Amino acid sequence: GPVVGRLSKAVGVPGSLPDAAGLAWRMFAGPSGDSPWDVLLVTAGVGDAAAVPNRLLLRPVAAWANTRYSSLMPLAYRGQLWWVRARMVTDLAADGLDLDAVVDTLDRSEIEFDIEQACGSGDFRPLATLRLSQVRPVTTPDQDVSFDPVRNTAPGVCVWPQWLRNFRRLAYRRSREGRDRPATP
Repeated sequence: GPVVGRLSKAVGVPGSLPDAAGLAWRMFAGPSGDSPWDVLLVTAGVGDAAAVPNRLLLRPVAAWANTRYSSLMPLAYRGQLWWVRARMVTDLAADGLDLDAVVDTLDRSEIEFDIEQACGSGDFRPLATLRLSQVRPVTTPDQDVSFDPVRNTAPGVCVWPQWLRNFRRLAYRRSREGRDRPATP
């Protein structure tokens, strides 16, 4: 179904300099399909290793090509823990980690990701394909999507563990509050 997605640089270093890359998307879940479900991933791990500790390691990257993203925190659902990861399969022909390369690619085509899931410490298996197809201009603050994977989740799904979910809930709330304040000179 339709999604709204965002590619970003976690720290926000300028230009094409290395940074941790972020991938977020909002889809809709629930019985009527109108409940937002936000998924936030960040570049993580070393190589293709699937070990659980490797799923938790934030990793800066020097380019968009072949990036692998992780949820860093598992999702609890029906008594089991699930991990989500993504791999960019589109070859962004760009030097470094420049957001302009993302915009340029979306002006010509789509950016595609393979989405995978793993139960507990099990192997990752294919789950979905995510395609970002256009840049959605944000001309006013109310048009910006405020992703929050703690507040916006599917029925029965929650970020785990509880203590970290509570910490992130507060962090996302403060982020929203900070975004809503007018800038001061």
